[in-house]
Amino acid sequence: MSHKLVIILLALNGLSLSVNAQNSKSNSPAGLFPAAAGLGGVEIVEPQIKTTIQRIDESPGSAKVAAGTMEEFLVFEGLCKKGDAKGCLSAGKILTSETAPKEIFDLSSTQRINRAIRSYETAINSGNLEAAELAYDLYYDSNLINRQLNSYTDKDRANELMSLMLNKQYPGGQIRQAREYIENPEYALSLGKKKEACQTSSQLSSRSDLTASTKKIVEDLNSGIVCKIAN
Repeated sequence: MSHKLVIILLALNGLSLSVNAQNSKSNSPAGLFPAAAGLGGVEIVEPQIKTTIQRIDESPGSAKVAAGTMEEFLVFEGLCKKGDAKGCLSAGKILTSETAPKEIFDLSSTQRINRAIRSYETAINSGNLEAAELAYDLYYDSNLINRQLNSYTDKDRANELMSLMLNKQYPGGQIRQAREYIENPEYALSLGKKKEACQTSSQLSSRSDLTASTKKIVEDLNSGIVCKIAN
């Protein structure tokens, strides 16, 4: 091979390396964003990462939202309006809590309950059965006087929710039916139903999936005089 040919090949090879280097540079983050040159290229996404982290920190339910505050309630209610069943459940519980934020206690009891019912109904539409039991308790207050006086009580809707829970064999519904047989004056002479209700309460008391409100009903029924006699 002649010296001239060698020189020509070396020149062509050098030109190819130069072109590849330029292409590599233009495809790199620093090449696409000249301002990032000398910063390692990837640093260009750091502001985006920081923004994402900030959004997560400020997102609903984050540690920056203090528990038990009106701000927390509004976060859950906002989630509920977007169709989040858990957010609806949490918002409803805060509205009916004895330790609700002052801003909620400033509302009338009717306003609070109606607002809670709306939240629970949204959760029910998503298939949440705990919301069904809590809404049932509001629609059909176990206190007969309250049931007659409160504008938000709705026996027909309560019966619909009871049927829903029983059809799903949901313990929250079964326990509430048992309470109805034991406490409702309409069943005063139905001793067979009362005994059956006490047995249901006793059998379900060991279930690990009982909600807090249902556990309280079970405890009251099992310690009550009717079930003490029936059992």
